[in-house]
Amino acid sequence: MGGKIYGDSSKNIHSISSLKEAKEGSISFLYNKKFLKELKNTSASAILISNEFKDKCKKDCIVVDDPHVAYARLTKLFSVGIRANLSEDFSKDFQDFQDIQIAKTAFIGQNVKIGKGV
Repeated sequence: MGGKIYGDSSKNIHSISSLKEAKEGSISFLYNKKFLKELKNTSASAILISNEFKDKCKKDCIVVDDPHVAYARLTKLFSVGIRANLSEDFSKDFQDFQDIQIAKTAFIGQNVKIGKGV
């Protein structure tokens, strides 16, 4: 991610959340000063933050050039684990339909109905 860690680099981070909804073990991000109050009250274990707000953060943090971009990269990394824990993927059941296009990265859960014009 190209950031610099300030604080405890050995923390176990197992989820990503908004500042408001974060719990112990979560990582969140701050990109705008209007969320400084949420930063103060968050339960997140770590925060992705720009150098501009580093002095406002009393939590362990990772200072990055663009917290939004860094958070998006983390979302991609965490989604692999989330997807692995979901139920069986049923997208293969729809591959033979000529009028339906499904991305190879799409996940279709059980009892999903897909039809023309939907």
